[in-house]
Amino acid sequence: MIRDFDILEESKQKSGQADGDRPFGPDVAVAWNTGGRPGKANEDSWGMANTQNGYLFTVCDGMGGHAGGQEASRIAVKTIIDFCNHDGMPLDLLLENAIVEANRVVFNTAKENPELKGMGTTACVLLLFKDTAYVAHVGDSRIYLFCNKTQTLQRITKDHSYVMEVLVPQYMNDGFSEDDAEKMAETDPKKNLIMRAVGIKNMVEPTVKIFKPAKNDIFLICTDGLTGVVNDTTIESILREDITLYEKAQKLIETARYYGWSDNTTLELIQTSLSSNTTGFLNYNVKLGQQMPKVQKEKKQVAIKVNFDEEEIRKQKKRKKRLTLLIISGIILLSILGTFLAIRRI
Repeated sequence: MIRDFDILEESKQKSGQADGDRPFGPDVAVAWNTGGRPGKANEDSWGMANTQNGYLFTVCDGMGGHAGGQEASRIAVKTIIDFCNHDGMPLDLLLENAIVEANRVVFNTAKENPELKGMGTTACVLLLFKDTAYVAHVGDSRIYLFCNKTQTLQRITKDHSYVMEVLVPQYMNDGFSEDDAEKMAETDPKKNLIMRAVGIKNMVEPTVKIFKPAKNDIFLICTDGLTGVVNDTTIESILREDITLYEKAQKLIETARYYGWSDNTTLELIQTSLSSNTTGFLNYNVKLGQQMPKVQKEKKQVAIKVNFDEEEIRKQKKRKKRLTLLIISGIILLSILGTFLAIRRI
């Protein structure tokens, strides 16, 4: 029984704030809960639109207190949808600058309203145009692709988080696989720290990808209310089940409940109705501000992130060096002890 969350089964233009009446081409199911642990505000927002540039889907997870988080995610969804009705721009660049525009509006709204100071939000955006998918994101909300042909789940986005941008690369440099590195990093006290968010600073750099999905592939867009408690293997097994898209969305939410969510959980499932037979990437990480001279990187923001990463790396190297010295010292002591005992026996 659906109680503290709702499911949208019909395929209509819709968002967390307003309804529409234009039907979608792809099959769509949306699930969202009205709150995580008792007393926690729902800071998630989601939206869909049949724009002049294709079918648009977005999920945002707000932060910055009860009012701030809700407002940041709401503003971001509305701004992204409005911006994506612009024409005359390459679609990858359109998505990138839609998030940049959302960042500007959220940031300025917080400046003008002291009670909203510090608000921000993650953002995940998917645009389907003909046989091509355009993806853009900021933060640790995620977009997955479930390949119908191979029945496997692929994580399309890479979290802009301390775990994925600092810890995982360090562990992989030490010889661990990416999967093992992620498992080790999940125990770190800073695992919930994100490195980028919409509206926190006056500039943000989204990551953009372009690829061709195949017929009946399924996109999953979700907040960390799902991925924080349900691992990729479990998500994949649910999407493999021979049930409707609606039932898959419902089961993902119920699984998050079973594993003890404490955060808001919002997800969108989109099943393609394209004729392409292969799934593959065309491009990756379009540079910020192409053909948009007014949009520029904030050098200070990038420098702060780089300095922070380098400091963490130096600390990790020192700890590794100390550990290596301790191991070597232990080996030497054991060798000396062994020699001493051998001499005594003689």
